[in-house]
Amino acid sequence: MAINESKPPILPPLVNASPTSSEIVPTRAAASQVFCLFFSFITTISKPMACTGQLEVEVELKSPADKVWGTIRDSTIIFPKALSHDYKCIEVLEGDGKAPGSVRLIHYAEGSPIVKVSKERIESVDEAEKIYVYCVIEGDLMKYYKSFIAKIVVVPKGESCSVKWSCEFERASEEIPEPGVIKEFAVKNFVEIDDYLHTKA
Repeated sequence: MAINESKPPILPPLVNASPTSSEIVPTRAAASQVFCLFFSFITTISKPMACTGQLEVEVELKSPADKVWGTIRDSTIIFPKALSHDYKCIEVLEGDGKAPGSVRLIHYAEGSPIVKVSKERIESVDEAEKIYVYCVIEGDLMKYYKSFIAKIVVVPKGESCSVKWSCEFERASEEIPEPGVIKEFAVKNFVEIDDYLHTKA
């Protein structure tokens, strides 16, 4: 009887499975890169949202720059008269109410949607460039913002002008929105000043 003896298969020579140092280096580098990206992602999402911000707007007016600037500089007297629906009265607590360092207490009327009382300090005034900077230091606005600094710039444009209003603020918490209502109130004031000057003329 013939016996079929199967021969063991011929295996290919063994290959050294241990990675060389040149193979290990890229693998470690890739792992390190992945870890760094993951750590950066975790750090980013764990940080609180920034509570600081800026807003700005420019309003085109029909009145000459000098008249608009003069009205803003004399706002302590003019605003409660010309814009009585927005301002009840403006008291000068420190200084003359016009020079840097002066502090004014503003009582708003029903035209102001959120703020009814605001204490403001004049930070700087540039008569030549028609730039006015003020800072809110006390009042209703401070319930929502830790800091609030605004700047008004009157830009001559021939017989008319534009007014640029901007602010820098820090919210009291992440839930507080940007002060868009304050920006809209400022725009409304500038338009009403323009109408007042034309009516007066």
